[in-house]
Amino acid sequence: MKNSLDNKKNNFLEGESSLLEIDKEIKHYAEEHQMKLTKNYHDWPERSLSWKNKKVTKQIQIYLDGENLNNFLVWGCTFKDTIFGRRYWWKVEPIIFTVPLDWNTIEKQFNLLKEALEKIIASQLIRT
Repeated sequence: MKNSLDNKKNNFLEGESSLLEIDKEIKHYAEEHQMKLTKNYHDWPERSLSWKNKKVTKQIQIYLDGENLNNFLVWGCTFKDTIFGRRYWWKVEPIIFTVPLDWNTIEKQFNLLKEALEKIIASQLIRT
């Protein structure tokens, strides 16, 4: 019987392999929109695209939905760091479920979130 560590490793590998199939498109999207691309935050299959607008950071993330290898989630957030590096200001855009993982669907969701996030200004952020 496999232990939970083996299951987590298998889930990571399967989720990561799905993201690898669209990595080229995600990288191109990030470059086209002058976004920074990061991968696998907290050792979990995900891709994050971030950019700054007037000292406010905007981020779109696609990640594996827990143990369900068929679902990826896409969400967006906006935050502003203080001089001490802690995130005090925050606003989240809706989470979008993505099944199946195909680039055309994801690109449409990225564009919707990017447009929504661009409209958020610092005065609309909520202190956390």
